[in-house]
Amino acid sequence: MDRINADLLRTFVEVAKVEHLSRAAEALQADQSTVSRKIARLEQEVGVLLFERIGRNIRLTQAGRRLVGRAERILDDLRTQCDVVVIGVGDCGSCSASAVADGLLLEQAGIPAAVICSDAFRVSADAMAGLRGAPGYQYVTTPHPVANLSPDGVRDRAAAALPAVVGLLTQPGATASS
Repeated sequence: MDRINADLLRTFVEVAKVEHLSRAAEALQADQSTVSRKIARLEQEVGVLLFERIGRNIRLTQAGRRLVGRAERILDDLRTQCDVVVIGVGDCGSCSASAVADGLLLEQAGIPAAVICSDAFRVSADAMAGLRGAPGYQYVTTPHPVANLSPDGVRDRAAAALPAVVGLLTQPGATASS
């Protein structure tokens, strides 16, 4: 877990708490298939099975029990130790959607967040904002593509995006700006 996806961790913690995908999906305001995909993605990222499936119920595996405490601490650290979080993303529609979801979750926890997405994936980012009840959520865009940039190219893009990021974080009542 070198890179933290707060949305996957939050989903995991909720599923672990209720031990039921449908109830977790309801609490997360998501559909069950989305929650299932997020759990599968997290299991793939960490390389272990986190839940045992028992009929309609699920139960944490030993690895899942170890991870749930760590995930709760990571999410708590984000809430208590971060003044601001800037979420940057490369060339991926699902990554852009997840970045917006993470930004919204952080802001719901009281942490100002600025999300940066590749301009080619505005549709995915906007769709996630709508699904999360925040249509019109504003974020910063950077020209596509990003993945093929050199380190100097990434620094140049970051410098170009910085005024918009600062604007998002300093506008009274703003959640972001594109």
